[in-house]
Amino acid sequence: MNIRSKRLIFSVVLVLGLAILIREIVSSLPSGNITIYSGPAGGTYYQMASVYKAELAASGYDVVIQPTDSTAKLLENVNDSHDPNVVSFMIGRSDQTKYPNVRSLGFVNVQPLFLFYNNAFGRLISLTTLKGRTIVLPPENSVTAQTALKLLGLYDISSDNTTIKFLPFRESISSLKNGDAYALFMMLDAEHSEIVELMNDPKISAFSYRDLAGILLKLNDMNQVTIPAGSYNVLKQVPSQPIDLLSGQVEIIANKNLDKAAAYALLSTFSFLHHSAALAYPMDTYPSFNGLLAKPHEATSSYAKGGVPWLYRSLPRSAAVLIDKYLIIGLAMFLLTEIYRSLRYLYEFLELSAQTLALRTIKKNRQRQQSGKKIGRLGQIVNRWAEDVITRQSIQEQAIEMIKK
Repeated sequence: MNIRSKRLIFSVVLVLGLAILIREIVSSLPSGNITIYSGPAGGTYYQMASVYKAELAASGYDVVIQPTDSTAKLLENVNDSHDPNVVSFMIGRSDQTKYPNVRSLGFVNVQPLFLFYNNAFGRLISLTTLKGRTIVLPPENSVTAQTALKLLGLYDISSDNTTIKFLPFRESISSLKNGDAYALFMMLDAEHSEIVELMNDPKISAFSYRDLAGILLKLNDMNQVTIPAGSYNVLKQVPSQPIDLLSGQVEIIANKNLDKAAAYALLSTFSFLHHSAALAYPMDTYPSFNGLLAKPHEATSSYAKGGVPWLYRSLPRSAAVLIDKYLIIGLAMFLLTEIYRSLRYLYEFLELSAQTLALRTIKKNRQRQQSGKKIGRLGQIVNRWAEDVITRQSIQEQAIEMIKK
């Protein structure tokens, strides 16, 4: 192979290497878009997503909200998405084998499972009172419906012995108010406008759960919250007594491809929006990173320890992401380069030392010969070594001789 062919091959390899490097860098650049899969329009998830959108816009992000009728499909949407920076909401545990691409950004609040009933049908003393009545639930594939059905199952209540209707959000509330149903389950923020309205409706009452300790053993992804008396109206004492409720912690989930810049922007937004007290919990309860039900995102663990790293606080997000991703590689290359240079200097030092010693050996033997002294066998061996060291050709000189031949 001649020199021209070698140069051509080297040029092609170099161009391909640069192309791969540029493609890798471009693919690593963070996106300025965030997609939030929410629940139905008007629900808590949608309202939260709307607040996040407004807050993230100030950080330069273009947020798109995708309403979803089935909150039970949010996990699937996040897990299967190929779009950059996809996030959503989750209550309860996820199956890591079924949803391997889902990561957690922490808990941000709780949603109590409210149970309202129409006073016209009599007081709801126990959940067993619901058997044989008409119960309204959100769509069957929603988290609320699935949780409520599990709860009812503990009391042997099912569609076999009770009329259970699955209706859209607004229709379910109208059905309760109009007397078409005795009870309604809703899992929403305690401050949600529809919850406030139902709480202050004299025709509607909220049920305070009993046997919560036993229920929580069966529904172990749920928690207990208490709504204090007078929370909705101090003057009229609404509610007149504290209300004990089941609740689920709202966990923000993301696809594992969520870049760190977007993750830290979201985490900062959560800290800003959710640190305040609410009816169901005191100040600084959220965001929380303890006992996450999904695998934490890499940024979540870092943020929980020390907040947003300096790199992402001080630099533009593209620069921060690239430096964060390639800094270790750069340091490794720098270290290898320094090791190579050190070894090269060491080799040159040893070679120079050997040549100096060889030169002294040759001079000494020449002086012995000139003075008529005979060189012993060991001296001859050492002398041959010294001559080899002095006359040794470099790799470049050897290559030049091979080319000439």
